[in-house]
Amino acid sequence: ADLDTLVAVHSAALKGKDRAAFVGLADARKPDLVKKVGQLSDNLQKVPLKSASYSVESMEGGESTFAQGAQATVTVDFGHQISGVDSAPVEERYRWTVVRGASGLVVTDVGAASERRGYPAPWDAVPSLTVVTRTHVVVMADDTSSGFAKTHADALEDDAKYDFAHWSGGGGTAPGFAVFL
Repeated sequence: ADLDTLVAVHSAALKGKDRAAFVGLADARKPDLVKKVGQLSDNLQKVPLKSASYSVESMEGGESTFAQGAQATVTVDFGHQISGVDSAPVEERYRWTVVRGASGLVVTDVGAASERRGYPAPWDAVPSLTVVTRTHVVVMADDTSSGFAKTHADALEDDAKYDFAHWSGGGGTAPGFAVFL
């Protein structure tokens, strides 16, 4: 129940654009982790997400009471749908190390889940993300390549229009493309 509450608070912080609450799950004694989670929050706020939420997939270790000092490795699903790109929610998995501290559960490490489904996504891969949107394309790039992304977004949109005009496959096609430069 506590883990479900932790991911629900994390989901609500993302939806509410509450960076402090989003970062609040990270162990404050781990400045690199706090920075990493903060950068993730900043990057996700730039992506046009139609939906986004975290949920617990599985837990290893810990104990049913999750007593003080108990530690668990938790596989967390990040279900998200990029507006104009994804026809349905897609899943990215993280591995969180969670410890019960004096003030509740805290995350002491975040990384790739063992099956690496969707990880790392563009928002995980760079410290600061540039996002340029067009009707059929969401272009993402490291801020060091923001000029390139901005100058090529229209050409990528033209390519997407061409692809859709010439698509002869079946239905259920995604409405657009996510491009990470």
